Amino acid sequence: MEIWEKSLWTNPNIQFLFDNEIIEYDLHNAGLSISKALKLLDANTLEELSKIQDKHKLVVALGNLQKTNKEYSNKLKDGFSRIRKKFIVSNDLMTNQILSIKKDAIFTTEECKSLQFDCCEFRPKNVYKAFMKIGDCEIYYKDKSHIDIKGINDDNLALHKDFIISIISTFCYNMLNKSKDYARKTLIDVANKYKHRELRLEYYREFNKRSSYMDEFGEYHDVVSDFTDLYIGYNYIEVISSMILMTL
Repeated sequence: MEIWEKSLWTNPNIQFLFDNEIIEYDLHNAGLSISKALKLLDANTLEELSKIQDKHKLVVALGNLQKTNKEYSNKLKDGFSRIRKKFIVSNDLMTNQILSIKKDAIFTTEECKSLQFDCCEFRPKNVYKAFMKIGDCEIYYKDKSHIDIKGINDDNLALHKDFIISIISTFCYNMLNKSKDYARKTLIDVANKYKHRELRLEYYREFNKRSSYMDEFGEYHDVVSDFTDLYIGYNYIEVISSMILMTL
């Protein structure tokens, strides 16, 4: 299977990138644009959909059509593959220049010039300076005030914002603006405090999709009051130690 056939794909050969421009190209009004370009719906339906200005309402309308019309749903899925192929082939992108694919978004390490394909237009949405895989998550870092994380929903990310995410953000900043040695030294200091349970309890919430605390018996808890029986290995191994290894 070619990579453009995959709705979700992350390059398995890239674990992290620092001080390397990463551009997110987003397909504008993806579902509607593809439906128009490939004439997947009748003219009247396309016209009615085009009148919907609210993006969320448009997404809901297209979703409802896919639920009630499986043929359209399958053709639209194929349409996404075809437009991703056009983008990748037209821009002569090699696999090692593509960081990830997120359905209607393609993250590349190269600037792309071919962006318009009939009524389908890819637009540069974000430019990041660093990327890391941590556990099951993908970290896209622009600056200390802008860090995007794939793999954890927004509600759970809010639980990590001032805690483990702050460690990740500071590490990226140090790697980009200080040095590997400085980033490693400061992170080792954090690791020692973490091991000795000297950080606030919130730092020990596991940085993953579940985003809960786990005790030594393998039970998960949304809230804990102290370190009694708390297992702290996950963030130490998957997050802190993983980032230390990136500096070696």
